[in-house]
Amino acid sequence: MTSREVDWFATRLNYKLPKFCAWGPDPMAWKVDAFAQNWSNIYGYAFPPFSLIPRIIQKMNRDQADLLIVVPLWPA
Repeated sequence: MTSREVDWFATRLNYKLPKFCAWGPDPMAWKVDAFAQNWSNIYGYAFPPFSLIPRIIQKMNRDQADLLIVVPLWPA
């Protein structure tokens, strides 16, 4: 398995990788607003708010991204 490069949905309090993308301005963040970035050619990691999961899947497909995404396993 390839090591991950960017934590796409993080803050300075919960980031898991040295490079992370924050929601708003943060001097420690590599970038701001994950949806405004190009995810192609980046091995990403995301543990996003659950409400963003459908939008993230669309972004993954559009950018042909390689993303490890943490999602809940809820019985249907």
